[in-house]
Amino acid sequence: MLFRSYVRDGAMDVALEPGDYLVTVSRGVRYEAVTEAVTITSGADTALSADLVPAYTVDGVVTIDAHSHASPSGDGGIPMADRVLVAAANGIDVHVGTDHDHIADYRPLIPAMGLDAWVKSVVADEVSPVLRGHFNIYPATLTADLPNHGAPRWWFGYLDTAEIFSWMRANVGESGIVQANHPVGSSGMFSFAGYDANGSYDSPDHWSDDFDAMELLNSDDYTDNLPYYLDLVRRGKQVTPTGVSDSHTHTGGNVGLNLTFLHTGGALADFDDTALTTAMAARATVVSHGPFIDARIDGAWSPGAEVAGGSMLEVEVKAPSWMPVETLELYRDGDVVETVTCTGKAPTPCAASFTLDPDADATYVLIASGTSGMTAVFPGQLPWAATSAIYVDADGDGWTAPMAPVESGG
Repeated sequence: MLFRSYVRDGAMDVALEPGDYLVTVSRGVRYEAVTEAVTITSGADTALSADLVPAYTVDGVVTIDAHSHASPSGDGGIPMADRVLVAAANGIDVHVGTDHDHIADYRPLIPAMGLDAWVKSVVADEVSPVLRGHFNIYPATLTADLPNHGAPRWWFGYLDTAEIFSWMRANVGESGIVQANHPVGSSGMFSFAGYDANGSYDSPDHWSDDFDAMELLNSDDYTDNLPYYLDLVRRGKQVTPTGVSDSHTHTGGNVGLNLTFLHTGGALADFDDTALTTAMAARATVVSHGPFIDARIDGAWSPGAEVAGGSMLEVEVKAPSWMPVETLELYRDGDVVETVTCTGKAPTPCAASFTLDPDADATYVLIASGTSGMTAVFPGQLPWAATSAIYVDADGDGWTAPMAPVESGG
């Protein structure tokens, strides 16, 4: 039986039946884990002390989970304070409170819990209309005297998906973020609109391209969404990919495994709504199911950036020793063009250089993966990560999409 506890101040007491236990102490994907066998005897205290050390550090990068729920959601199975604690204990720097059709503010909980140095929160909302898709908006404006604190009330009726988007924009403004959640499936806009990941959708009434971000990874699942992301960027939709837990409970969604590395250029102490929107607008993300991909040109962060043809891309994949990364792939316009076998050891199991010198403007995405599990911390899960697209201007006249825009075929 698996038993989990979350520690706020570094110490805790747990009552267990006598027996032999295997105890793992961890703090998310950037830390080494400590695993020890412990024998519990009746009537006696057994002490376990564990020092958690970072496997690696990267300046200017924070981790963010841009989709999770707690008690303000009708299907939330966790109190708000516990949601913040679970995020912090799993190494999430920035929690985004995306409760269904309710704008809630988690920020006052953080100093009250003594977690100021470990986690920050962003006010948000998941707009959840039926038969249209679900969308996160953040940073959201909370209006105390309005129903649901000002969340868009789609149940009053709408003409089409574009009208719902206009309500979302009215709340967050042009610099705010509208995110297409779990875009493929039973509550995803891409599916409702009949978007085929090949440049066409068949239901214009259900489509709007006024979104800034899309979930490439949602609660362990990326395989369904990846073809759609690759198709959008090669057709000129400069969308920011995110990885999220979409957790509704203490353990659901593998909080701390499904996340986004966001390059803000500053420390967590400097993080605010402006740092968030600026980094998201720059598409400066690595979507992660474990590893971190550090990709730079001339020392500068590259995911999301437009770069010149002929640039040398230097890549390091970062991971703790319990996370076996085996392969690094380079995609051009949706197809794999180079594959590197990772032979290094933690914290840098993979390092490679790529010359980005296409014969025409192109998009490049890096994907790191492994075929062995992360049993010590996330049993049954395999490491995977993808960068935001890098846009290569081959001839110096400004980047143009290599393929025609997504458009209605219906």
